[in-house]
Amino acid sequence: MILLVNQHTVPVFTDVVNAFAEAGKETRLFTGHIEPGKTPLASGVKVIKSRAYVRTSGMSRFLSWSLFSIHYFFYLLFCKKPSHILVVTNPPTTPFITAMIAGMRGIPFYILVFDLYPEALQQAGISSTQSWIYKRWQKNNRWTFAKAAGLITLSESMKQAVSQYTTPDRVHIIFNWADTSYIFPVERTTNPFASQHQLHDKFVVMYSGNMGLTHDLESLIDAASILSSDQQIVFVLIGDGGKRKALESMKHNKGLGNVIFLPY
Repeated sequence: MILLVNQHTVPVFTDVVNAFAEAGKETRLFTGHIEPGKTPLASGVKVIKSRAYVRTSGMSRFLSWSLFSIHYFFYLLFCKKPSHILVVTNPPTTPFITAMIAGMRGIPFYILVFDLYPEALQQAGISSTQSWIYKRWQKNNRWTFAKAAGLITLSESMKQAVSQYTTPDRVHIIFNWADTSYIFPVERTTNPFASQHQLHDKFVVMYSGNMGLTHDLESLIDAASILSSDQQIVFVLIGDGGKRKALESMKHNKGLGNVIFLPY
């Protein structure tokens, strides 16, 4: 039995889960939420539902992370023994929990590193590199990553960041992908999205995704301010996250008509 652990399952991760199921593996997904996409979760996948990730505030994040982690701790301690575990750094405590329990039960596990902590805390201005929690987390990373059968991340720069805690040969890069039968270029003149938002004759600078606390999206607002006199350039920011309200305030305070915020 393969166990996959991810508090917020996005369509790309659904593809990973389905690949195990389609290969004939007994597959279980421990998750708080499955984001709908073009491809549904395979019917043979058993879902263990836990606390969903709530990103409305720092406290809601911490609470939802904690409740998910506690549930996962006891589930992994007593569940049918998996043959392998693939755990995502969402929430960031789950790799450490996996290393503890999987070590006790003799289960090989792999870590998919989407976000690297404690570096993310420092980038968000929550913790300094000299704080006790920062140094303690770094020590936990070295122990956790050493226990893992392997580590996976998304880019060469992320591999370099992860490699400070382990040897580079143990870190594998698997780039994200897209279903090109579903997502593909279309002519701008016939693009319904461009029509809806009057972008046919504009030069569009677009960001679409999580507006997280560690993401430098302020630079886009600053660039929009510099280019505000050029009516042909428009900045489109799509998504949500901990930084969205602050970015909208920047737009309002600078009086920028060339910035558009849209939901997912």
